[in-house]
Amino acid sequence: MKEFRYLEVKERPDGVEAKYKIGDLVQVISYSDWELYSWVSCGKVGLITEVRFFIQESFDPSEYIKYVTEYKVDWIDSSGHEYLDESMIILMEIKSD
Repeated sequence: MKEFRYLEVKERPDGVEAKYKIGDLVQVISYSDWELYSWVSCGKVGLITEVRFFIQESFDPSEYIKYVTEYKVDWIDSSGHEYLDESMIILMEIKSD
């Protein structure tokens, strides 16, 4: 079993900016990338209230260091929240007439 540790940092050392920002309305998304049976599923909607950056270090010397951006999402339909990474959410588009 591989073990990792997250080290929180103020900015990502690789200079990459967060994809989303505080105040963005997002929706949970899950998807399959398997070619024959690909699908997309959308879930709860929430508001981003916090952005956090982490360095993900492996205790295995053969693994590389990876940078992670996490978002605290406060759900609209409940008083709860979750921390999700960029691959788990999409920006909601609000159309105005």
